[in-house]
Amino acid sequence: SESSSIIHTYTALWGNHSYIIKGVRSSKTKHKLSLLSPLSILEIVAYESKTGSLHNVKDIRCDYVYTYLASHIHKTTIALFLSEILYKALKEQIQDPILYDFLETTCKYLDNTQHSVTNFPLTFLIELARYLGFAPQNNYLANNAIFNLHEGYFQSHYPDHPNYIDNPFSDYFSQLLNADIFDNQLILNRSVRQELLAKLIRYYQIHIPAFHEVKSHHILQEILQ
Repeated sequence: SESSSIIHTYTALWGNHSYIIKGVRSSKTKHKLSLLSPLSILEIVAYESKTGSLHNVKDIRCDYVYTYLASHIHKTTIALFLSEILYKALKEQIQDPILYDFLETTCKYLDNTQHSVTNFPLTFLIELARYLGFAPQNNYLANNAIFNLHEGYFQSHYPDHPNYIDNPFSDYFSQLLNADIFDNQLILNRSVRQELLAKLIRYYQIHIPAFHEVKSHHILQEILQ
């Protein structure tokens, strides 16, 4: 109905799970809409469907209250981008407590950090790829500087397709592969960030079936100039 909402989540117990929340848009329960912002960390009590993939929510509450994510324009835009990435990347993902802990820790870090977050979308995509099983290999050398997006490693020659990263961008990419997602002090200019973000999205499209166009990264690029 018009007063109901469907939410797509990644849960600690079930992995990828979709829920329907009835009456969330009614005048009596509109306060619950605030719980459905991108990257919300929730506690959900639900009736599990035995016949379908949509489960009915009995109760929903906030498990962690963000301090800055909703008011900091850069962080809000990053949250929107990461939410879209996770929706596309985790559609078939089963329960994985280690992955869940990484996602929760990462969201809380993004909320609380006082450091620059301009590189965060890049390092997040790299780290998430490691959890999903297609981690980029960092075998970069001066004579081995072409990163093949299909193979996931650096090589000495150009591949016979357009999906690669070459210098000067491959040098920066190698440095990002060595960076700590929670302590990234690497300085990248706007053009480098834009190029590497586009290449990383393409990397996901190659390695995850049905990972289609990402729309929010255009907004992200404008905000993180």
